[in-house]
Amino acid sequence: MAEVAALGIEIDVNDSAFLRDVFERGAAKGKIDGKAEGLFPLLERCLGRPVPPGRRKQVMAGTLDRCGAWLSVVLEADSLEGVFTGSRH
Repeated sequence: MAEVAALGIEIDVNDSAFLRDVFERGAAKGKIDGKAEGLFPLLERCLGRPVPPGRRKQVMAGTLDRCGAWLSVVLEADSLEGVFTGSRH
């Protein structure tokens, strides 16, 4: 972006539906990534083992609401599977 600024060009993402969509998807992905990164250490600490790669992929591909739901049950779930199915002890 420094090159664009040096040319004196201003880009407002709100002027373009395409750029606005890209920006909004990027912002949503950043929020999901943040929740996921908070979930992994909790899972590992509560369950005493690393999160398997398949579950990591599932979390990283999840929606913001889904990641929030997983975070809300992680401390009460009796197993890794319980986090993802909502089963608590």
